[in-house]
Amino acid sequence: MEKIPGNRVGNELITIGDFNSDGVNEIASYSFYVNIGYVFTIFGFNELKNDFSDLCIIPVLINFETPFSPIEFNENEFKILEVVDNEYLELAWNTYVWDKNTVSYIRSTN
Repeated sequence: MEKIPGNRVGNELITIGDFNSDGVNEIASYSFYVNIGYVFTIFGFNELKNDFSDLCIIPVLINFETPFSPIEFNENEFKILEVVDNEYLELAWNTYVWDKNTVSYIRSTN
């Protein structure tokens, strides 16, 4: 992990910051969802609904034996060690970027 550039989101369960540069802080967290498993989530405030909305929910690997951060943040994008197949524990480093049109983080095709 030391060789991966960028800012790690940290070892905390919750981090607050303006990740998408819209001037409003978002809440990034690790959570456990019953039907998905461990996920990385980003919640932002939705002014129309006057409530928090999920901007990103991505299944991630949480290694309890040798802990490391499966998330890295670089200027409006997250590099995430995503669980792409739960049955065979297939993992991939995918990049998610902020998309103003969908008001969510989407997987980058680059």
